[in-house]
Amino acid sequence: MSPTFCRRQSRHKGRNAMNQQQYRLLCMDIDGTLLNSAHKLPLANREAVQFAAKNGVTICLMSARPPRAVFPIRDALGVDGPLVCCGGGLILSGENRLADSRLTRACAQAVLQETQARGIHLSVYRDLDWLISAKDEWSRAEAQITGVQPTVAPLETLFADWGDAGAHKLLCMGEKSQIDEMLPVLEAKHLPMTLVRSKDEYLEVIPAGAGKDTAMHVLCDSLHISPNEVMALGDHDIDAPLLRAAGLGIAVGNASPIARAAADEVTASCDEDGVACAIYRHIGGGTGMKYRLLALDLDGTLLNSRKEVTPEVKQALRWVKERGVHVVLSTGRIVGEAAEFARELPCEDLMVTAGGTAIATASDERILQSWDMPCEIGAKVVEAVQSRPVRVMIYVGSKIYINEYSNRDFVANYRVEGFHANKIVVEDIAGEIRKNHLNVTKVYALGEREVLEQALAEIRPLPGLTITSSGSDNFEILPAGADKGRALTRLGEMFGVTPAEMVAIGDSDNDAEMLRAVGMPVAMGNADAALKDLAKYITADCDHDGVAQAVYHLFK
Repeated sequence: MSPTFCRRQSRHKGRNAMNQQQYRLLCMDIDGTLLNSAHKLPLANREAVQFAAKNGVTICLMSARPPRAVFPIRDALGVDGPLVCCGGGLILSGENRLADSRLTRACAQAVLQETQARGIHLSVYRDLDWLISAKDEWSRAEAQITGVQPTVAPLETLFADWGDAGAHKLLCMGEKSQIDEMLPVLEAKHLPMTLVRSKDEYLEVIPAGAGKDTAMHVLCDSLHISPNEVMALGDHDIDAPLLRAAGLGIAVGNASPIARAAADEVTASCDEDGVACAIYRHIGGGTGMKYRLLALDLDGTLLNSRKEVTPEVKQALRWVKERGVHVVLSTGRIVGEAAEFARELPCEDLMVTAGGTAIATASDERILQSWDMPCEIGAKVVEAVQSRPVRVMIYVGSKIYINEYSNRDFVANYRVEGFHANKIVVEDIAGEIRKNHLNVTKVYALGEREVLEQALAEIRPLPGLTITSSGSDNFEILPAGADKGRALTRLGEMFGVTPAEMVAIGDSDNDAEMLRAVGMPVAMGNADAALKDLAKYITADCDHDGVAQAVYHLFK
């Protein structure tokens, strides 16, 4: 689950972390921040960084890695910008070095002596090189992570040759107990070096005064900008000074307690595109349009593939609601089901339900306006599906009629209280419709495609109907002219909001008319190809908080 954004008053004088500051420099840690836990660059993060760059933001990667292990990440992002390598000891900008801090010979020899005495691995980073005395399990693991191979060299001889123009960084790798023992010994030497415990098994040694926060100030001077114009993201203790120094410091959801405490807010984790969420939340000028209503489909949009609303999406809805935006559900589900979700979310009481055939209230599940099929047409549609081996749901007002074949499956596999509280189980639903002169608002069928096509062959000749679907395994039959777009337009009139002032987000064919109706149509990353063609903006998929990404991008 994605963690919610944590807000608090900024510690930076004269600035609130949630204001509309225009950020001109984006500083990002790599491992555990920009990259996910598999050390891969998520597509959503790459696209978000490119978006920031197109909005005039300078992109800076900041890492403990040596330059050769940073170059591939920069190339994969497809953006240019300064690089802070070796934990801040080396700052590269094109062909220039903006900073070049090195460890003295005394520092290097002291660390070498203590690591050799304990059998701790020592890696040396100098310029573009990664040097080790011998390959071992530690160097092989690091090479696997960074994609760079080290060079074997006599370290003691090199330290003597380099003198005080030595390495940019040393990395000690060993068992936790070994690092625990060595750390206080090195601290007691009072040499001009900074010791950073980046993992239980890692101890990084950089020149005194070097660090990501120092590097940020160097870049600010170079770019002639203020630290308040910097947004920084990180995940570990080593990033904490940077997060404190930047105008806006953001910790990813997997960050250490120290990094979280230093940050102004916390975004999603590195496995949940936290960088992308933060960028779309804070960077860019938005669309220039003042949108006043946000309409959301449920399944495949607001809900992830596990039928859950993530904390990150909930927080985004609270955020946009606080800005005075009407948040409404627009779903194919019946009133009772939709109301169950609306009451738990920061949504308006008014909802579009049953695929656009009804406008209803969540508080008392009351239908305010509906569009129905004539009784006999509805009965004929139902006849085409109820005798076949498909699961059916027949929408009549706020109730839903199902047959026993469908009920057995729904009882076993569909545990939504709002559905079961409003279902009526009848074997001959068509007969019930004729007997009681019921008007049908929607017919939903779910099953094998071949069987569905047989039913559709009987339904298509009937007049006054619209056929749509939310997937290849189902279809929906609605009264002609009834759809989510028409219902949303009517709902907007109740709020005094025009379609041009609306954002609608969906994922499937039954969302198409809704997207056509509004000023800003948004398709989920998991949406049908045809729906993406209708969209002005395509966000991340439902399993990567696509709704949150779109909200922060569009409601600046």
